[in-house]
Amino acid sequence: MGEMFDLSFYFKGKREKKKPSFTVLRELGLKEGKNRITDSEYPLFAEREVQFITYDYDDADFFLHVLHLENLVFTKSNLEKKINQLLQVVDICFSQSEEIMFASGIYEMTGNYIGGNIKRKDLNATILSHFPILFFRKGQEQGFHPSYNLNDTYCVLNLNKPTVQDIFANPIMELMENEGLCYEEAYVKYYRSEEKI
Repeated sequence: MGEMFDLSFYFKGKREKKKPSFTVLRELGLKEGKNRITDSEYPLFAEREVQFITYDYDDADFFLHVLHLENLVFTKSNLEKKINQLLQVVDICFSQSEEIMFASGIYEMTGNYIGGNIKRKDLNATILSHFPILFFRKGQEQGFHPSYNLNDTYCVLNLNKPTVQDIFANPIMELMENEGLCYEEAYVKYYRSEEKI
């Protein structure tokens, strides 16, 4: 399994254990836990593992539904395409539940910024400024300046700051994305090209 990109949805209140986890699961064609998707009407999910997991925090007044997306690779050349794929999914989720406050995107570090004794009131621009990608409903951008939108869903790219995770792929991952190579093939190709220099 490769690196996972966390697409996290922040819900108001405490999760009711008896309720279905997320009405949008059915809409997106996902189930709780691991989903190995070979064909999907959503390009973001095609040919990758998608895990759907809920995170409850004991004393928090919010919870997270997280889509862990395996091997989602961002390059400077595919950024707009990938952002639009994310926007498509987030827009559907926002339309299915008014309880979603916002969404964030980061590689495997959501818990580092959100874990602990954090309350909903603490989920402000200071905390959110650590995430490279944020999604808000129109009018709820918390002072951030949107870069993209789909309907009333806005995407903020919070890149190029020293405190924000660099989401762009290293050269090996870029070869995997651009040429459809597996890791080993991309590794060999990259290092052979370096030897010629």
